[in-house]
Amino acid sequence: MPDLPGALPHLTYGYATFSPVVIAEQLRAARAARGGIEPKAPLTTETKAIAGRYDFTRDDLWRGSIFPASDADNWLVAGSAAYWQVLRGLPEKAVDRPEALARALGSLRSRLAYVTSRETDVAAAKGGVAYDRYAPALVPRVKGAFALHQLRLLSGNKAFFSLMKDFHARHRGQEVTTGQFLTAARESFGRDVEADLRPWLDRTGVPDPTPSVDVAPQGKEWRVTVRATQPAEGYRLATTVAVEAGDERFLFPMTVEGSKGEATFAVPEKPRRVVFDALADFPAATDRRYAFSSFAEEFASTLIVYGTGRQVEANHTLALRFQSVLADGFSETLPPVVQDAEADEARLAAHDVFVLGDPRDNALLARLLPKLPVEAGPGYFRFQGATYADERDGLYLALPSPFAPQRVLHVLLANGPLQLYEMTKAYRAGTPAWAVFRGEKVEKEGHFPVERFDLAVK
Repeated sequence: MPDLPGALPHLTYGYATFSPVVIAEQLRAARAARGGIEPKAPLTTETKAIAGRYDFTRDDLWRGSIFPASDADNWLVAGSAAYWQVLRGLPEKAVDRPEALARALGSLRSRLAYVTSRETDVAAAKGGVAYDRYAPALVPRVKGAFALHQLRLLSGNKAFFSLMKDFHARHRGQEVTTGQFLTAARESFGRDVEADLRPWLDRTGVPDPTPSVDVAPQGKEWRVTVRATQPAEGYRLATTVAVEAGDERFLFPMTVEGSKGEATFAVPEKPRRVVFDALADFPAATDRRYAFSSFAEEFASTLIVYGTGRQVEANHTLALRFQSVLADGFSETLPPVVQDAEADEARLAAHDVFVLGDPRDNALLARLLPKLPVEAGPGYFRFQGATYADERDGLYLALPSPFAPQRVLHVLLANGPLQLYEMTKAYRAGTPAWAVFRGEKVEKEGHFPVERFDLAVK
């Protein structure tokens, strides 16, 4: 309908429509204001030096059930079952196995560290049945698995799998003792392995090596020398060193014999980061012992904090929805939901905390960012050398709470509100210490290295 003569157009279709030209200009200005953030792919991993450790098939695994003759032999039965499950669950492709095995061993290490931080530790050979705590059953299982993992790395796949297959076939359905296993290993390997295994069985605590690194140019390459020292009666340890140089991450084998160990590697460019025990080949004391499953241990004292910087009601609704996800998935009780402005330090110190959103939305997350192993800005975050700038990217972290050392901080950081919805719509019990999301799918996940094993390169 034409306007009346002399009338001024007001809120008609012709004057209320958004201009695509203006919107395009505003989008360009917004992208420019982000400072040219471009996605950066994760480092490629070079595994040639350790490829032999993963050269086996599922047919090489042992079969048949054995039973402990006494509590002192629980480590062998429970540990071999746990390690079988780990190896059986590895991907078929050898190139994918190092990281997959590291995730599985990292989970065992984190669980051991979590339990022994809350309960009295026991030696693996002195475990047993207890109905009021986890350690007597868990310690023999986890240390037994690591003892067998170390035995495989130190002896080689062929010798190790031959021993395990023959021992389980010979004693199928029978009770076995540690002495029988040590005798079988000595006969199979042609050497005594008791000195390798006894520290895992008879001691409380875990290995405690102290690593250091020296880097120097050597012709067209760079020489990396890693040294590790232990107490006088240390463990014999096989481990893996990761060296980040250029766009690659190189993995090298290393063995620590007794109180001292040293290994030298060459890389094509100057290293910027070196990590000792990069694939969690042995358990070590660490504060970074948490995962999503930590919620199940302390669900009665968990708090959910949402942001009020933007879209307050949308953020509140999403937090309430996540509250129901946690209750339906495990706790059957609703964790309290509070605004970032209401979360004072006393309350945060008394709870495990889920922090939802991004720094623009959540003031608590903005305060915590300098203490977290991630950099975040408008619509992007940088984590472990990679930049994630897609609105479908998100990151989960489980870390010691800066407000109380025995509490857990769960961070759900998303580049956009829809991505936060995707990350919080399901209960993710198996998520380890960190996970990178694309939509609802976990693209990459893992555990943090022990902090003192992340070596500074000068």
